Amino acid sequence: MSLVDTMRRLSLASLLVLLLVLPLIAGEEQSASAGNADVDLTKLRVKELKRMLEERGVECQGCIEKEHLVSHLRETIHLPLLTEEERRQRQQKDAPKKAPSSDSSSGDDFDWSGGKGRFDEVKPGDSSSKDADIQKILEKLKASGSFGDKIKMFSAKDFENIAKNVDHRKGEGYDDDMWKQYDDKLWKDLGKGKKGESKDEL
Repeated sequence: MSLVDTMRRLSLASLLVLLLVLPLIAGEEQSASAGNADVDLTKLRVKELKRMLEERGVECQGCIEKEHLVSHLRETIHLPLLTEEERRQRQQKDAPKKAPSSDSSSGDDFDWSGGKGRFDEVKPGDSSSKDADIQKILEKLKASGSFGDKIKMFSAKDFENIAKNVDHRKGEGYDDDMWKQYDDKLWKDLGKGKKGESKDEL
């Protein structure tokens, strides 16, 4: 065996070792750079994190805290960035659809087309469903303890009874003398009434 053959075998062996060791070294560098990327992600602002997610077309619906954004971005950092065309398509898809207005000069931006939860469910004069909804809300508030134990919650019937008792021309137990004194004093204070003249005569 000559010296040239020995050198050739050594160079092949060293090349083989280098090829085996090089991926291991590269893997360590990548893991170190990934660790640095994690640290860098935590240093970014929330606005920048959201922008990076949007660039990849990723939505983070349940992300409340910055940590949620960072972890979601770590999971999706490998995704490719969206092209301009894909971004425009996504924006058009996400943009709210506006119904064409019959009268463009009205300036009314409300969608009157109807649907569930719109004004067409409760017609004018249909107070029974509205009263039932209000009653349900009041019951929920009372059950939750929002009003406390000692605070009176007035219902529609309570207000009707109050109105009957307060309006001295409709209510029961009307005291003519008391209201006449009140009316006379009121008209006298206003300077519009004359002696012996009631407001009904005016």
